[in-house]
Order: sequence, then C-alpha cells, then structure tokens
Amino acid sequence: MAYDNLGTAWRFEIHTGRLGTVYGVSVEGANFRIAPDDRPHQDKWRIDYNGMGVGPWEAVVPTRYDSAEEAADALVRLDRAHKLEEYKPKKEKHMRGSLLAQVTRLAHEVPETREHLLPLIRKFAAAPYASLADAAMATHNPKYLPGKAEIWYTKPSTFGDFIMGPTFMKERGRPLPTAHTISKTHILLGTVDEINPERIWVMMQGEHWSPQGQARGFLQSLRLQHTSMSVGDAVKIGTKLHMVDRTGFVEL
Repeated sequence: MAYDNLGTAWRFEIHTGRLGTVYGVSVEGANFRIAPDDRPHQDKWRIDYNGMGVGPWEAVVPTRYDSAEEAADALVRLDRAHKLEEYKPKKEKHMRGSLLAQVTRLAHEVPETREHLLPLIRKFAAAPYASLADAAMATHNPKYLPGKAEIWYTKPSTFGDFIMGPTFMKERGRPLPTAHTISKTHILLGTVDEINPERIWVMMQGEHWSPQGQARGFLQSLRLQHTSMSVGDAVKIGTKLHMVDRTGFVEL
C-alpha cells in the first residue's frame, strides 16, 4: 500500500509497528522515514534515515514537526537543497581505504555484524595508521572513511607563512593557493566522508582522530609535522577550497 498525499510526488509506503503509523520512502537508494516521536514529544514527527533498512535509525535533522505532511515537505526541501547527499549511496561501488577501514565500514553499514567485528576493531584501534581512513577504526567514526572532502595540511616549509592565516596574507599581498595550485604549498593527508568544514575542523583535531598517537608514523611518512588541523590548512570540496583562518574558514 502506498500513500502519496504527504505534500510531495514521492510514494510513501505505510508501515505499522511499535511507533504506530510510519511512512517510508526511498530517495535514490537511501531509506528515509517519517515517524511519530515516541518521547519526549509524542505529538511530533521526525525524519529518520537507515542505509540498510534494518537496525537502528538515525535522525536526519533534530527538528520535530507538527504533522507528517510538514515533515515530508521538509524532507523534499532538504533533497532539493542537496542536503541529503551524504545519506545517498555513493556511485563508486568498490571499497576504498585500508582493510581496517573496510571492516569499520562493514560494521557501520551492517548492524548485525557489529557484535562479531567489534573485538577486531578494538584489537587494532591503537595500531599505527597507514592512512587517514584508519582513524575510522580507532574512533568508531565512519566519517573518517574516504569521501568527497580532501584534507590538505601545510608543508613544513610553508607552515610559518600560512600560520598567520589567509586574511593576514591577503592584506599584505602574499600569494594564496587555489584549488588548482594547493599541492605546491600543502600535502594531501586524505579524504573524509564529511562535507561541513566546521565539522571537519573538529574531526581533525589530534585528540579526536589520533587519540593515542596512532597517526605519528603516517604523518612522518608524508613529511608533515603537525597532527591537529591548524590555521593555514585547507579543505577542498570539488572545486572549492576552504582555508582555516584565525576565526573560521575562508573560501579561496
């Protein structure tokens, strides 16, 4: 049975269960649902996502809606604004990153495997990293798995200039890199499955992505001398380059 009167052209499937009536819809292979809130606001509705269709559902946004129609309309607006992209299946089918990163991805995407994989994850959590993706294993955060955002750290030879920040450099007429020239002054650390620069900043602080110093050897192999993302480091997403300034990011 389908229900298409939620203010959209999508066909919502009706499901009944512990929460009562729930409306499910697949958007380009990603599974979403409009579900009644069980607590603390039992008269509200929420938008959830689950990649596999089984296991726990995760909230797409913290907002609670007064009706299922209002939540469905919000889901459409999020899709049109491309804010659901991170939930949709990647076009690239093969797994990237190290073997440990693949194990972490499997534990994240197939909940029923977690009980068996967690001992393996814990065993290798403190192992030296071979890539940025290995941080997913150590931190249990799949956002460190390969994604669309490239992480560029300043080279030791240019660190002294860039640590003053892009605004400072621009005011003094010093050249700044572009998305095409970034490799001249920075080194590619890896990619992450997160596209919000501010969230990436938090993720790339040393205490978060290398809590036991696991990245030390990996950083040395790249000839980098700092672990935490600092002023002058950059995030490249597509053709846009975002550089860390003294307050927030500056798009170059």
